[in-house]
Amino acid sequence: MESRRLVAAWSPRFAGRMLLVGLLVLGLPLVAAAQNATGRITGVVTDSTGGVLPGVTVNVKGPNNVTSSTVSDSNGKYIIEKLAPGTYTLSFELAGFATQSSTVIVAAG
Repeated sequence: MESRRLVAAWSPRFAGRMLLVGLLVLGLPLVAAAQNATGRITGVVTDSTGGVLPGVTVNVKGPNNVTSSTVSDSNGKYIIEKLAPGTYTLSFELAGFATQSSTVIVAAG
């Protein structure tokens, strides 16, 4: 009775194919993550003297008229996350102050 050797199944050609398949399988999550890459906008709202302004409504309008908003915290900080890469217009609103606008470019990562 003839027996086969397991070693024969791991020929260099077979091992090369398995390595390629392994790399492709391991690389798929990285490709998927790259396709879902987003960016964020962060900052601190201050008045003309440099004092921080809490409670400022920060509105964001981006590509395809996507909108989002947040309110600055007690230190004047704000963050808007999970934004697709592109150009966004920010507006800052607080009672007693003139509305201010700014344009920013969001990159992935």
